[in-house]
Amino acid sequence: MSKIHTLSEQLTNIIAAGEVVERPMGVVKELVENSIDAQATTIEVIITQGGLESIVVNDDGQGMDPEDVALAFKRHSTSKIEHQDDLLRLATHGFRGEALPSIASVSSCLCVTNNGQAATKAHISYGKTIEVAPTFASKGTSMRIEGLFIKTPARLKHMKSIPYENALILDVMQKFALSYPHIAFTCIIDDKKVLETRGSHLMDVVYRIYGKDIAQHCVPFEANHQDFKVSGVLGAPHLHRSSRKDMVLFTNSRMIRSTSITRALIEGYAQFIPKDRYPFAVLFIDMDQQLLDVNVHPSKWEVRISKERELQAWLTHVIYSALTQDTVIKPAILEQVSKTYHEPMTMIDAIDESIFNQPLKTSVTEPNIEYQVNTTQPKSSMKVLAQLHKKYILVSSHEGLMIFDQHAAMERIRFEWFQKQFKETHHMSPCLVPIVIEDQKALLMKDELIQALSLIHVEVEQLHEHGLVIRELPSWMTHIDEQSLIMDIVSQLSEKSKSKEEILHNLLASLACHSSIKFNDYLSFSEMQKIVDDVMSCEQPYHCPHGRPTMMKITLDTLFKEFGR
Repeated sequence: MSKIHTLSEQLTNIIAAGEVVERPMGVVKELVENSIDAQATTIEVIITQGGLESIVVNDDGQGMDPEDVALAFKRHSTSKIEHQDDLLRLATHGFRGEALPSIASVSSCLCVTNNGQAATKAHISYGKTIEVAPTFASKGTSMRIEGLFIKTPARLKHMKSIPYENALILDVMQKFALSYPHIAFTCIIDDKKVLETRGSHLMDVVYRIYGKDIAQHCVPFEANHQDFKVSGVLGAPHLHRSSRKDMVLFTNSRMIRSTSITRALIEGYAQFIPKDRYPFAVLFIDMDQQLLDVNVHPSKWEVRISKERELQAWLTHVIYSALTQDTVIKPAILEQVSKTYHEPMTMIDAIDESIFNQPLKTSVTEPNIEYQVNTTQPKSSMKVLAQLHKKYILVSSHEGLMIFDQHAAMERIRFEWFQKQFKETHHMSPCLVPIVIEDQKALLMKDELIQALSLIHVEVEQLHEHGLVIRELPSWMTHIDEQSLIMDIVSQLSEKSKSKEEILHNLLASLACHSSIKFNDYLSFSEMQKIVDDVMSCEQPYHCPHGRPTMMKITLDTLFKEFGR
């Protein structure tokens, strides 16, 4: 008897659903992409209970006729391609013909659509067609997905908390709004409007998603190559983040994840932000469709780009150049700009006091190091020689040459100072201006945020439906960018579950980061000497709270050996 047999269409669709729709966010992404391909000008998404209870996507696009509605839920049915060559010049989002049948196989799906001539409704419940019939509806399409994964419990148990799933959905909707600023998007989650754009321009969308503080420190950016065009907005270096989530990438208006493009962006900013911090940027990379293969994975997040190495090197160069030339973003007038874009980070400043003639302004707060971690310990015997690249402090010691990372060293000093103050001081001081939190990702994770901040005795109140407020801070919490700190915390909370001890450590580490001097900050000799003395007085002087080394040593023996003495 034969052991090999053909799987049923329903089982095939369920298996495909595992690739196409891993979680509610995947369903939202597929349905909104269909709305965009239908040339909708307004798209509304309504989410209940993280999308597990219901997902509704309404649009004013072209709609479908009765025949198309019936075919749309058949596997490998699509209006996007006809011939093999079409795969080489895809200009639409959906093209595989797997999304709708896959979604309908793991949910109860109701589609109501009108192409301007006839209105049709189709009800498919967990892979079975219940009804396809005429109805009444305005032009466009409405998709309602209910009971997602109820009949596939193995998938359901892998869902995380409702706030987490909501945050993923909001994130993908924000990316759609950035990618298509001319489309008016609305997203409502559990009866709260968390996103609303007007169908305007990119900077307006940036303002509506990220707020005034970020929008006013971003500038439009554009550059051209014989094979590529890049545009978007670049954030000022002081907007750096603790995660990569605010590096938003698109190729031919398709949201993607790309290791090489992300690396190019990080390398372009490398001179201006601390190591292991990430820039804020929204980049659109346009190219001939034949240079881009989007047929790599069913979820369409991954793409394959021809001439990828050339693109990466060019991107690094043009981003670096924009940061050194633009009058809004530029942190300082650098002595020289590398002419070779393959290695723009090899520029070396002269190690001379003349390089200190102009203070650098890369951070929100001025350098402030007027404190001592442990004044009972003696000063170190190290003598500051110079500041290298406005990033490193060169120091003479009896063992040889010490090189201190000025940001990492300052982080260690501030971290231990915050640890001590947290344990010993509980006095609260009213904020001169209350801190208002209106970021929608923070609001979706409100309970987790309130619980995390309570560990450092910070109370968060509900200000109104779309905002939280902090009215008091510990008296020791000074010289920080509160809004950036909040976003760091939200990013950390959305990654994975952590113990209270880990959350507290990360809170204090973020405080230390946001109150420390940065790369490209000018330091006088007295300021550098104080950093060296203070870090050597720390309990753990050799690493910052994030685990990076604060210093390295080149011994006299190493110097003798290298110079052949």
